[in-house]
Amino acid sequence: MDLWVVGPQGAGTAKGVVVTNAPHSGNGSVSLIDAATNAITATIPVGRNPKQVTVYYVGLAASDNQATPTW
Repeated sequence: MDLWVVGPQGAGTAKGVVVTNAPHSGNGSVSLIDAATNAITATIPVGRNPKQVTVYYVGLAASDNQATPTW
């Protein structure tokens, strides 16, 4: 699994993390985790076998969508 960090990389700067739902990554979804509370705030369908983790910061976002359509 890859880790993608965008923006400042100091401790405590991340607002949210998107992680694959491994070992069930074949279900085609990722989870959005609130970095402050470690709570899952959303489950997002993205296609088959998502393989990356992305850290988001205020005002910044990253996208490296290599998902396979599920239709």
